[in-house]
Amino acid sequence: MEFLVGALLVVGVAVLLAVYPWLALGVVMTAVQFKLAAMYYIPFFRRFDFTVFSLLLAAYAAIVAYIRRAYTAGGLHAPKGPVFCMVILAMGLWLGMTWTTAPSYGFEKAVRFTGICVPLLLLPSFFVRTKKDAQRVTKMAIITGVFAAIVMVAFPSSLVTELKYGGTYTRASGLGGSGNMMAELLGMAVMYSCLVMIIKGGLSRFYRWLAIPILLLCLYALVASGTRSAMLGLIVVGPLLPLFSRSGQRMKAGLVTWLAIPLGLILVFLLLPHTPWAHLSARWGAFFQGDWGGGGATFGSRHQHFTFVLSNWWSRPILGHGPGSFAMDCFGVDQPMWPHNILLEMLYEQGLLGAIVLSIALFSIFRLGIRGLKEAQGPQERFLVAGPVMTLAFVTISALTHFPVTGTRVLYLFMGILYANIVQIRASHEAEQSSVLGQSDSDLQGYANVICS
Repeated sequence: MEFLVGALLVVGVAVLLAVYPWLALGVVMTAVQFKLAAMYYIPFFRRFDFTVFSLLLAAYAAIVAYIRRAYTAGGLHAPKGPVFCMVILAMGLWLGMTWTTAPSYGFEKAVRFTGICVPLLLLPSFFVRTKKDAQRVTKMAIITGVFAAIVMVAFPSSLVTELKYGGTYTRASGLGGSGNMMAELLGMAVMYSCLVMIIKGGLSRFYRWLAIPILLLCLYALVASGTRSAMLGLIVVGPLLPLFSRSGQRMKAGLVTWLAIPLGLILVFLLLPHTPWAHLSARWGAFFQGDWGGGGATFGSRHQHFTFVLSNWWSRPILGHGPGSFAMDCFGVDQPMWPHNILLEMLYEQGLLGAIVLSIALFSIFRLGIRGLKEAQGPQERFLVAGPVMTLAFVTISALTHFPVTGTRVLYLFMGILYANIVQIRASHEAEQSSVLGQSDSDLQGYANVICS
């Protein structure tokens, strides 16, 4: 019976993705949300990894999308620079397996980076083949973030969460998912909802008003997740949002953004003592008061990690100590432990080469985003570029303060989305320009015929 139900579920999802293949990106993003619950309630996923399953579905949808659009859309454009950097990093991880002190975790990291992170960077190029596709993917991203917030609020903790954390996990997790990873989706939704309010002309007033409750919902879910790296990202990146409005409206957009997010957070924190997450008040109080030492707080453990890396990376400065070696060298364990900063992680485990290559990948994609913003014409195109840029900025802060290089998967996915969106915006401009030139040539030919006659 379980096999039959599972088979019907797979067939149903496969048919849905065949009709709407771009939904596969949402499936990949929400995999972390359902992984633990799927393992608990569906025996099949105790033997077959749910993340791998979601990636296989995405690969199937990518092939379907490519075949369906092979003759009706432009060619496949992958982000060559970032992909080249990612391939170099993957090769470095596998090469480092020959000298790493943590072979078990090192192998896991190499497999995850090669099999999950690199494909996530490539996936959007298969689904975004026109500007209308870019708009669909943008809507899917917003819906995914809102859905994550609803799940976090409706199912903040569950039996599967207690089984995983031994009943000691005191933060909202959403069906047992990682609160930190869920916070990336919530931050993405916050960025998009703010952009909806400040970039006028692309959406109706209804959607701009709808963005306000979405913003409050996502802020509440983010606070309930207890994710301090996401809050830091919101504090650092949020004030930059008004820059994406038109120059004559930036003051007004600044007032909207600089009031909406702080007032939303104040409202959430006023309500917090009356919610199931009242115990988080102390955690957030320590964060905002800057009391970051000891007790598992933000800066205490990070300082220890950063100091260890900066004091010891030079013993193998070029190629590093090998994947996963930080866990063994700093803590004496061959299991997932990392410096909570992807650049320092690369510096220690893959040396200067890895740190420089990763920096180039990040620099190139943000440079592309700035160029895309300059080239964007009208509010819709500006929204298609600004959304991924701000999401990338937000998750980059999290990657520099919490995640390992294989954990910040939204980063790689939105690198691909940003590139694909800009490619299609440029293609639409070229098509419009060609159409205008063609019309001009036709008019000139018509005038010539009149004169000759």
